Amino acid sequence: MDQLKAFVKDDESNIFTRKVAVWAAVAIFALESLINFRQARLQDRQREQTASEGAWNNGALHRPQDLQRARTQVVFRTMTSGHFMLLVLLVVQTDGFPWLWAVAGQFQAAFSLADEFSRSVLFLFFCSLIYLALNLPNYIFRSMILNEDMMLNFASRWKSTWALHDLARDNVMPTVLLIVTISVLYYQALGVQFNRSYILVFAAAQLVFCFVYPIVSQPKKSQLSLLKPGSLSDEIHQLAVRAKLKLSNIYLCTGPLPKDIEEGVRTFGWPLTKHLSIHESVFEQYTDDDIKALTAQTFGGWLYGNNIRAFVIFNIVVNHVFSMVMIFTRQKATYTEWNFPAEVCPNVAAIVIYSIGFAPISWVWFTLQMHLMHRKNVFMADKFAASHGYSSELSTVLSKIPAAASETKIDWIYSLYHNSAPQISERLEALEKLRKDEEGAISLPTAVNEKV
Repeated sequence: MDQLKAFVKDDESNIFTRKVAVWAAVAIFALESLINFRQARLQDRQREQTASEGAWNNGALHRPQDLQRARTQVVFRTMTSGHFMLLVLLVVQTDGFPWLWAVAGQFQAAFSLADEFSRSVLFLFFCSLIYLALNLPNYIFRSMILNEDMMLNFASRWKSTWALHDLARDNVMPTVLLIVTISVLYYQALGVQFNRSYILVFAAAQLVFCFVYPIVSQPKKSQLSLLKPGSLSDEIHQLAVRAKLKLSNIYLCTGPLPKDIEEGVRTFGWPLTKHLSIHESVFEQYTDDDIKALTAQTFGGWLYGNNIRAFVIFNIVVNHVFSMVMIFTRQKATYTEWNFPAEVCPNVAAIVIYSIGFAPISWVWFTLQMHLMHRKNVFMADKFAASHGYSSELSTVLSKIPAAASETKIDWIYSLYHNSAPQISERLEALEKLRKDEEGAISLPTAVNEKV
């Protein structure tokens, strides 16, 4: 405890107040409710249009069960947002965290555990139990109403060796806060003071990860074999030249099935991307023209993918969150504001409070930035494939993806907020628009000549 007292500063200025946490939760709920309302209104118009045209049975429009499931998903997301706002209000009004910290102290005394580490672990354990209890309605809703296999969804996140990276794709804030919490516990276990110098260590770890992950994520050599020369190989090399990619080898890849068909065709190489791998399952399901379309889309993603911008945004947000956590845990006014007893400054409790009350604002900004960039890259990659004559083939490939059959129309703001990539129907609409624009440009000179 002496280390914690030395770590905390007597600074009365405090921006992390209860009022700020409440207004942040209300603002996020209002934003998500507005976005969900736009999607619900679009679904109502779609249902009326489908019913008026009497196309339930001929497959011309979406099936009723697909529309109902999409509407239920909107309701669930609104409920989740409201559930989070109520959770923040509950935390603010009941002084739950000081009480939990006191309970952890009682258990600590009962088991004769005197160190700060054991009390922090007990506190996190109690927080986890309460979180699971409060999250039980969402679990039941997703399991019984949305018919989702929750255990399968949870297990799939941990199949990869680098599971933390997969977990962090759409959960950056929780992952960062998890790393910070583990770091605090590690420092407490070693009896080392958790101070500002750790910011440099954390930033260095981020840079090291960005260099190490591309190396270890390369396909295994035992699963690669060179693709035989032929027309397919020649056309792929020509596409690589148009994408300004210095392609060296094309490999046939074996091993575990890719999560989706677009991951079956991928570029790789370190430090420079110069190889292409095509999974054997792709050859079993698609024609050579389809594979060329997928390859063109992959090359377009490499050409227009702004990895540097993604790297910069990711590290800015990660280091911003970590810095805010450091400030939050070091201000004595923080603990006074949240009604902790005098001279009680638990870092782990402060991190949990920050994750509930203040991290979501940073998460919303980060989500919009990253989703906007990723969606733009996908559309640009599709446009690259279409500009080289593979619009119809790419549309055919996308239409064969099972998820395409059950998708309904989606509002662009709703899609931007909730999805890191555009859904298949959005991409098909964009490809159709490109084809119409191209046909109009080709037919225009003929029409002008006839008038003359």
